[in-house]
Amino acid sequence: MQLGTALLGTVGIVAMEASYVPQLIRLFRVKHADEVSLLLPGLSLSGRLCAIAYAHSQGQAVFVAGFLIGVLLRGSLLLQVAYYRGKSRRRQLPQSLPVDASFAADVVSVPLSPSPLLPVQQ
Repeated sequence: MQLGTALLGTVGIVAMEASYVPQLIRLFRVKHADEVSLLLPGLSLSGRLCAIAYAHSQGQAVFVAGFLIGVLLRGSLLLQVAYYRGKSRRRQLPQSLPVDASFAADVVSVPLSPSPLLPVQQ
């Protein structure tokens, strides 16, 4: 029975931790993370850290290893989201155009007439 229980635990932890891999791949492909919530992976990451401490205290090496993999996956997801959101925000910032000094001088030195019907006096 011990082998069956260990196998069940191993399969369970692998399935649970692998659930983040498709999201990591999707974010890498689409290159943006505007719709991805930070709350779910953030809470999951903190839960995994607590679970590592508990599993270690109980001598459950399989769960410690599995939860460590989960921490790496969730941390990777959070870093991806932060990176792509930051990249998206940088693209949205208005880019200031360089001012050509000669163009500005031409614009400023053009004499203006008080009325379009009157000739310009110099």
